[in-house]
Amino acid sequence: MDTKIVSEIKKIECDIASVYKFYSDCNHLGNVARTMSAQRSMEINDFQSTADTFAFAMPGFGNMELRIEERVEPTLVKFAGSEMSPFKFQLYVQLQEHAPYDTRMHLTFEAKLGAIRMMLKGKMEKMINQMVTQLAVLPYPSMI
Repeated sequence: MDTKIVSEIKKIECDIASVYKFYSDCNHLGNVARTMSAQRSMEINDFQSTADTFAFAMPGFGNMELRIEERVEPTLVKFAGSEMSPFKFQLYVQLQEHAPYDTRMHLTFEAKLGAIRMMLKGKMEKMINQMVTQLAVLPYPSMI
């Protein structure tokens, strides 16, 4: 992987078990995609999911499909891009409990972008930080 982007760390006012449960089942991510699209913060189309995979289309990035590659309860859910994605990548959702109802989260994105690295890196940094900011304020218990 030639590109690594680590998001800001965000505080989530929810127990770590609920946050982990949310990310460890891709079916929950449809609600997030629809919310982000409705808020016009990120255009996400053609969302489809199973417990272990989700696929969507984003203008400027094309069709993307991710699958859960690893789960480490309750601290890590590791996603990997499938062959359908335009480039090879991994996305890690990393969680840490600081206190009851004080979970910290950050995202790590690693990709093999090759020649398009310079063109996409800035967009990807903005998108990853925008995602972690929006994900930190989700009402997790009501979404699982």
